[in-house]
Amino acid sequence: MKNKLLQIGIIALAIFIGFVIVACDDRCMHSWGEWFVDVSPTCWNNGIGTQYCMHCGEISPQTWIPRDFDIHTWGEWYGVTKEPNCNETGIGMRYCLDCYNTDPNTIIPIDQTVHIPQVGNDCTAATICQLCEHPFQTGELSHIWGEWYGVTEEPNCYETGIGSRDCTRDGCEHTEADEIPALGHDDGEWQITIEPGCTNNGEKELLCSRCNYLLDTGIAVTNGCDWGDWITTATFLFAGEETRTCKRDSAHTENRDADALTIITTNDWNAALSQLIGRTGSYTLTISGEIGVAGRTTNSFGTTASGSSLSVTLKGSGRLFLTSVGNLF
Repeated sequence: MKNKLLQIGIIALAIFIGFVIVACDDRCMHSWGEWFVDVSPTCWNNGIGTQYCMHCGEISPQTWIPRDFDIHTWGEWYGVTKEPNCNETGIGMRYCLDCYNTDPNTIIPIDQTVHIPQVGNDCTAATICQLCEHPFQTGELSHIWGEWYGVTEEPNCYETGIGSRDCTRDGCEHTEADEIPALGHDDGEWQITIEPGCTNNGEKELLCSRCNYLLDTGIAVTNGCDWGDWITTATFLFAGEETRTCKRDSAHTENRDADALTIITTNDWNAALSQLIGRTGSYTLTISGEIGVAGRTTNSFGTTASGSSLSVTLKGSGRLFLTSVGNLF
């Protein structure tokens, strides 16, 4: 009887083992366990980690952990309208350094390191925090001095003065009459001592605005020539040359070739015609734009010598049109 029961038990165990082997072969319906995290996910980035099947122990082929939109990396508080202390929360704003969304929570947590001393008649006396009774040791606080008054001797750059001042911390009534520290030198504006030329640097110095002590010297760098406008010798009939002169040194000039002037207005046209009066030969006028001119009913150019002639060629992208009866020339 016992042998039969043992045989039945062995058979049952073999069946169970076979079932487990079948269940955990390639047809295992994996049930992945918790993540073993290498890189935590954030609201903006996926994480990296490993998962194992809770049935067969196989490692999941997926190594990235989906990002969690509720995991933010908050920056520093700003726009603080109420500072926190050891007993009270503060109010401010902050944004996520990853997704830049603003934290809907505007409450700054209590800061156990910020205390408000209960001051007696001397800032340097032992005292406690008004809110949490945190003890301050003697000398832990220092006076918050106000402005000097009752000055009997004014300080200057080198020498101390004499006056009085009061502590402005609530509850402290300490007043002291003491030396006012010397002010030290105050940088004024740089002053040019030697003006720079067109081609050479100058010199400058920095003086104390209170005592004119020479604090520093330096180079006033030249900016080159300060050029005036180009002046041309060209006319509507002839090319010429353009010249400009330095405003600082008239000996410095620059020259360049200049094309004949372009006619762009009615006044330009009339000026060009006046330059043609009495001339013979061939000339070219350049026009640009729409130019209206009054028609001529008389000879405007005089009489040329026998055998001579006057020829005028128009070029350019402009257009001439008569505004009254007559001829162009």
